[in-house]
Amino acid sequence: MMKVALVVLLMDVVIAFLAAIDGVVVVVLWGWFAVPLGLPTIGVAHAVGISVLVALVVAAPVPKSAEDDDEWEEIYRLVRISLYRALLALAVGYGAHLAMG
Repeated sequence: MMKVALVVLLMDVVIAFLAAIDGVVVVVLWGWFAVPLGLPTIGVAHAVGISVLVALVVAAPVPKSAEDDDEWEEIYRLVRISLYRALLALAVGYGAHLAMG
């Protein structure tokens, strides 16, 4: 029972960490692209809310790995994918921001 509680607690911490990362990325992108159009700046809490809303609307399934990984490997893989997506969005956004002048 203790192991299950530890896994659940760890997953909660990981989800909160990834949501915060997504929130920071949304804040930066919002500042680059929405604020110049006259929209107000937003904080991380609003950005996390927007990120969650978008994820609910356009939820794309994350493909499962081909191997039968254990739970920890699967968690690690999902964290890697989430961080990669956030960094890729920031990099593409930065390129577009530079191209805007």
